[in-house]
Amino acid sequence: MKSHQSLFVSLAAFILLSACSTGGTVSINNQSSSDSGGVIGVQKLNVLMPAGKELVDPQHGKEMELAYGAVTGENGTLANGVATAHYFQDGSTNIGLQVNIADAKEGTYYDAWLESADGSQPINMGQLTAAAGDVRHSLTFDSKDNLSKYAKIIITLQQNGGSQTPGQTVASVTLQATSR
Repeated sequence: MKSHQSLFVSLAAFILLSACSTGGTVSINNQSSSDSGGVIGVQKLNVLMPAGKELVDPQHGKEMELAYGAVTGENGTLANGVATAHYFQDGSTNIGLQVNIADAKEGTYYDAWLESADGSQPINMGQLTAAAGDVRHSLTFDSKDNLSKYAKIIITLQQNGGSQTPGQTVASVTLQATSR
């Protein structure tokens, strides 16, 4: 019972701190559901949170535009999640991607790529990671460039060894731009 109370208090504190935060790093301890209550890992998430109606990042300045979208599976792959893109006053971009998708089979991994409507070369955002070792995959991508023309993110299955081009698309998200 005590572990359930501790989990509830931790969750409540996280929610309250997130609502009041202007950004920063949030640490989440993934607790085991067994009686041992042991920590199975620590996941650190960078969370950009607005203070009032605007978001001001200490490093990049005022957020000029926000884009977001829902991740959906493709080609028979079950996947869901969310992507958020922040475009800042200094011209930089921050993209957060959270995807629920089965672990990649041995010898493969998932990469995220930005695609633009004008046919520009896709930009590799990097490899998705599953910090807890389950279906929850994430990626944070930062660029000094404004990448708002890239309105689509694809998640591809890649063979180990890396590739300069996207592999088979297993999920995607179309970013919808908005302003606060």
